[in-house]
Amino acid sequence: MNIVIGKLGKSILFNRNSWGAIGGDNEPPLFYENLFHKNPNINFYILGSSDYSRIDKEQRDAINKNNNVFDIYHDWKQWRKNNNHLEEGKLKIAFIIEKLKTLPKMDAGVIFAGPISTSINVDANLFQPKINKKTLIMFSNYAGPILHFLNETNIPWTMIINDPRYNINRKVIDIFNMPKEILSQIDETYNLKSMISYTDQTIIDRQIECKYSGVEKIFLINNKKNFDMEKTKKFMVVCNEGLPSRYGDIKKYILNYIDDIEIYGKWDIKTIGEDSRFKGPKKFNDLQEMLPSVKYTFCIPIKKHWATAKFWEMINYGIIPFLHPLYDTQNNIKCPNFIRIQNEDDLYKKIDYLERNPDRYNELLKALKNMLLDEYYTGEYMNNVIIKSIENIVK
Repeated sequence: MNIVIGKLGKSILFNRNSWGAIGGDNEPPLFYENLFHKNPNINFYILGSSDYSRIDKEQRDAINKNNNVFDIYHDWKQWRKNNNHLEEGKLKIAFIIEKLKTLPKMDAGVIFAGPISTSINVDANLFQPKINKKTLIMFSNYAGPILHFLNETNIPWTMIINDPRYNINRKVIDIFNMPKEILSQIDETYNLKSMISYTDQTIIDRQIECKYSGVEKIFLINNKKNFDMEKTKKFMVVCNEGLPSRYGDIKKYILNYIDDIEIYGKWDIKTIGEDSRFKGPKKFNDLQEMLPSVKYTFCIPIKKHWATAKFWEMINYGIIPFLHPLYDTQNNIKCPNFIRIQNEDDLYKKIDYLERNPDRYNELLKALKNMLLDEYYTGEYMNNVIIKSIENIVK
C-alpha cells in the first residue's frame, strides 16, 4: 500500500531543534514517525515541504529504519534550478505536475490541516476559464501542491485537524477531492463550500462529519512521564494569545488574582503592555525542561468547547491542569470533574483546598496519572486510530 502524507500550508520539521513554541511543530513528525515504524509493509510518500531530505543521514536512517519513507521533494532544489524561468508562485505546482507522471499509484492520504487560503491555493492558470484571483506565494508553495495532487489523483484521504484555527468549516474553493474522514479533538459537522472542478466552477455545499479521535494525545508518543521532579513553582501558564484574543480570560482568571506568575507564549505587546508577568514564547525543548517543576496551571481552549494537547502535556509533567468552563464541554477526555472550574473563585478555592489537604492533592494527581495509558506512549493508540481510518476510506 502507498500512502501520501503532509501538512497543508506548513513544512514538516523532523529536526526537533527546529520546533517552535507555537504552531504545533512537534505533532506531525511524532505522528508520522510512529506510522513509519509500526507499519513496515506500507510505503509512505512525503507530499509537500519538509526537512526530511535536509536532516543528517543518521537521523534520517533512524526515521526510515524500515526503508518505507520516500520524499517526493528530494530533488526539488535541482528541479527548481533547472526551471528558474517559471514564476515563484507556479514552481511547486509545476513540480507536482511533473511528479504525477512518474510516481506509483497512491492508495490513500493522511494529511494534517494547516493554514490555507479561503480563496485560492493552486495556480489560477489551472482553472478553465481562468479565475481572476491572485494566489499568495505562501499558499501556492505550501498548500497548493498538496491540494492539486489530491484533486488530480482523487485518492481517498483522511484529514487530521489538531488545531481549531485550521478547521475547514468554511469556503475553500479549490478542494475538489474532499477528505473522506476528519479526525479531530471535537465532534462536529463541517459545512463546506467548494467548486466542482477546475473546469466546472459551480460552488456546491458539502457536509463532512468531524470525529473526536483523541489526536491531542500525539504529544505523548515516545515521551516519558515526568512525575517525580520537585515542584518549585506553584503556578505557571503556557498560552498564546490566539485569535480572538484570550486576554480577557487570562485577566479574569489569572491576572486579577496572582502577581507572582509566569505566562509563556506569543502575545501582542499592544495587548499586554508592560505587564512583566508575560515572559514571551519559549522554544519547545526549553519548555519541556521547565514544566516538570510546576504544580498547577490553567487551560484555556483556543476555540470554545475543544479538547487540546495542553491537558495531556500538563498531566504528563505532574501538573494539575484546571480547565476553563468552555474547555472540552463534550467531556471527551473523561477527566476528574474536580479540575473543571465554574468561575474564577472556584479556581482559587480549589487550589487553596489542595494546598491545605496534601492527601487530596496526591489522590487527584494519581487519578490524572492513571489516565496516561501505556498505549499513548508506545504510539499503539494513535496508530490504531489512523490504520482504522485508512481501512474505512479505502473500502
